[in-house]
Amino acid sequence: MISAFAGSYASDKMLATIGWAWGFGTFAFITPVICVLFYIILKMNLRKAKRGKATDEKETPKLSFTQQIWKQLIEFDALGVFFFSAGLVIFLLPFNIASSAPNGWDTGYIIAMIIVGFVLLVAFGLTEAYIAPVPFVKYHFLTDRTLMGGLSTRFHLPDFLLLLEELFHIFSPSCQLSSCCSGGVYQQYIQRCLRVPSIHCRLGDS
Repeated sequence: MISAFAGSYASDKMLATIGWAWGFGTFAFITPVICVLFYIILKMNLRKAKRGKATDEKETPKLSFTQQIWKQLIEFDALGVFFFSAGLVIFLLPFNIASSAPNGWDTGYIIAMIIVGFVLLVAFGLTEAYIAPVPFVKYHFLTDRTLMGGLSTRFHLPDFLLLLEELFHIFSPSCQLSSCCSGGVYQQYIQRCLRVPSIHCRLGDS
C-alpha cells in the first residue's frame, strides 16, 4: 500500500530534479543491488539447508566451464528463445514504424522485417517440434486448438481494465492539471478498485 504514496512522491521529486530519463535510469542501479541482496539470502539459506541435509541432491558429475555453458544453453533452449524473441520483435516492429517510413508500407525494410519475422516464428515452431532437446514451448501445446483458443480469449479479457488504468494515469495530470504525485496516487487508487472485477474475472476463468 505504501507504494501508492511513496512511489508517486518519489516520481514527482525525480521529475522536478533529475528528470524523467534518470528517473528510469535510477532503476538500472537499484535493481541489481536489490537482486544481489536476494541472491545472497537465497545462497545462505541454501547452504544452511545442505548442512542440515534438508535437500535431497544426487551426485552429479563435474563439468568443465564450457560444458556447463553448453548444458545451460540446452536447458534454457537458447535457440528457441532467440527465434521466438527475435521473430516477435522483428515481425511486430513494422506495425509501429511503418507510418514514419519513407514510402509507408511499400518501404523495402518494412516488407523485409515482416517476412523475416514471420520466417523466424515459423523456425521457432519447427525448432520446438524437431530440434530442441528441452523445448521452450512443447509442440503439442502449439497444436492444441482448445488450449490456444482459451489462451487467446484470456489474453484479451482484462484489456479493458488495463486500458482504463493507463488512460486515467495520462488523463489526470494533463486534463485535470494535477501534479505527477497526485496523478500517481489517483492511479494507484483506481488500480486497487479495479482489482475486484479483475479477481472476479480470474476466478471465473479458473
